[in-house]
Amino acid sequence: MENSDQEQITLTLKTYLKLCSKRSQRPVILKDETFLHIVKSLLEDERVVVITYLIKILLCLSENADDARVLLQYCWSRREPLQSG
Repeated sequence: MENSDQEQITLTLKTYLKLCSKRSQRPVILKDETFLHIVKSLLEDERVVVITYLIKILLCLSENADDARVLLQYCWSRREPLQSG
């Protein structure tokens, strides 16, 4: 990926981390389909900076069992079926 793409992703993740750090914002952000989609899609990214931010975000969102449940339900409800080979 280009450097500007990485910078944009890093800025986006930094902003999401700030939002997730505020307990009052967590219910709002967990209803945001764009946020959930971005987090899920970036889980396959192998860049250290991206994974570091994702870990911090997921740690914030797993402090409360209800928030963690919402995140888990989103990921499981949108799983792609396994392809037999």
